[in-house]
Amino acid sequence: MRLILHFPISFLLTATLFVLPGIAGWGDSLKSMGDTGSKAVGLPYTPTEADAGIREVLEMGTDYAVAELGKSGGFSANPVTAIPLPDMLSTMVGTSGLLSSFNTAAEESAAPIGGIFHQTIDSMDIGNPVSIISGSDTSITDFFEQTARPTLKDLARPVIEQNLNAAGLGSYTNAISAAQLMSNASGSPFDPVDYVTDRSLDAMFMYIGDQEKDLRSNGAASASELLKKLF
Repeated sequence: MRLILHFPISFLLTATLFVLPGIAGWGDSLKSMGDTGSKAVGLPYTPTEADAGIREVLEMGTDYAVAELGKSGGFSANPVTAIPLPDMLSTMVGTSGLLSSFNTAAEESAAPIGGIFHQTIDSMDIGNPVSIISGSDTSITDFFEQTARPTLKDLARPVIEQNLNAAGLGSYTNAISAAQLMSNASGSPFDPVDYVTDRSLDAMFMYIGDQEKDLRSNGAASASELLKKLF
């Protein structure tokens, strides 16, 4: 006669939770359980809460980035974010105005780019929110950058171009072309819009990452109840 053992569902789910982290794709498995299954296995938060928390972290980080970068000197006065001249232009006579236009345009673009970030955060798909939350101290920021950066760059580029023109970039068009020829630079011509856009996005993601690190290290003590629950 076979002995049939009956285990409570809660026991089986709990056992599954301990096994899953050692298996590739455990985030998918937890997501497939849904909120009810996650609660049953004792997870302190549900996939829905993790999804909402990720968006909240990114929104807070974006606001922090805009506040820091959008003020006067937000780029130029900070050695970490200041946009330098590329090597091919560094020896060009009278570059202070061009250097100023790069940094001024980036500062003026911070707020509208922040709006683009918020729209992207609201609409993006977050595949495995639980596994993203449980990653490194910048795993949320890293996921966002890896997933959305190409789209963000396409959307931010016209903003940067408009503000570069307003900052006087047109006065340096001939000088930039001459510097390109004198440096015998190969490949595509230097594109100041692309250059400043990339530097602006780098700075945005840096500050978002700093905000995420702070939330994780301090347990989100001053943040929302949801983030306190996640961290």
